[in-house]
Amino acid sequence: IGISTLQGLAYKAALEFQLGDSIAAVALDARMNKLYWGVYALDGENLPTEVVPDCALTAEHAVSSVQWHLAAALGDGWSLINPQGLEVDRVLPDYFLDAKTLSVMGLKLFDQGQSQDILSAELAYVRNEISWKKRVKIRS
Repeated sequence: IGISTLQGLAYKAALEFQLGDSIAAVALDARMNKLYWGVYALDGENLPTEVVPDCALTAEHAVSSVQWHLAAALGDGWSLINPQGLEVDRVLPDYFLDAKTLSVMGLKLFDQGQSQDILSAELAYVRNEISWKKRVKIRS
């Protein structure tokens, strides 16, 4: 069962802070002046729905993509973002995903029939140029 780290953080916050119907933005430091970024609609205990799909971008582009009031701004990438001018209820840069949240999400996805054969499972990389740069460096 594949679970996005960004979606997992949004789900954990929705449950922990009882955010109800709201929007959460997740930013993780991706290094090289980029963030892993996702914005999610929350509705109680259901899994968060992507408003802005998981992507890698600069802090400036992340801030410019926010067009909503945010109930939560989550993840270590928020230490790189200036939230001034954004409507944000809580900024939690030291917020991390845990095994309990992943297991609860995994069970929900399993109950919805969203599992797959282990041999066909693949990691989903938001930013593939990391491996490309490593291969170029090795060949040089």
